[in-house]
Amino acid sequence: SWWPKPNIWRHSGLDVGYWSSGCEKWFQDRKERIRKGDARLKSTEAWRSSLARNRKTTKFFK
Repeated sequence: SWWPKPNIWRHSGLDVGYWSSGCEKWFQDRKERIRKGDARLKSTEAWRSSLARNRKTTKFFK
């Protein structure tokens, strides 16, 4: 898919309980890569792996 599924997003560190400036930057960067044709579709595993580096982020809201 072009975007991670909600369950993958929920388990990444980008999900801090609100739409942060980091989330917005990630979204805009991804959208721009898609627009330019530089992005590729990702499997669930590829999304899980690419977002895994952010998992240790603390959630502020649940």
